[in-house]
Amino acid sequence: MPMSDHVIKAGEIHRAWALRAFSNAANTAQLFAQGMDQKTRDELVHMGEAAWTRLRTLRENWIKDWAGWLDYASELKGANTMSKLAEREGNIFGQAAQILCSQATDLVGLQENIAVDYGYWVSEKLGKSNWVSRS
Repeated sequence: MPMSDHVIKAGEIHRAWALRAFSNAANTAQLFAQGMDQKTRDELVHMGEAAWTRLRTLRENWIKDWAGWLDYASELKGANTMSKLAEREGNIFGQAAQILCSQATDLVGLQENIAVDYGYWVSEKLGKSNWVSRS
């Protein structure tokens, strides 16, 4: 894929995200302006609780990932020469970068999933059929 295609696709993804966020914000304002019954408030609270539960699960997994990395990073198995030490340290930093990337992806994925689920829910509450999906 040429670099220009990548930039174009990235721009499309950012625009879709911004449109979804704007749509959710506008729909939320409309929902609050119309007023909410107890059932709607309860559903909103439950969605918030579910989001926090999913975030806590991510955090627990991240702690395990870093604990495993720390165990790995604290040992110098097989590093008996400078070249092997350099390789080992490179692997240690590479694994840390991989964990950071994975965690960032997990967090963005969770945020995106919550935004899509919420967008669908709030659109349903407003009786709208023009819900903005993932695309």
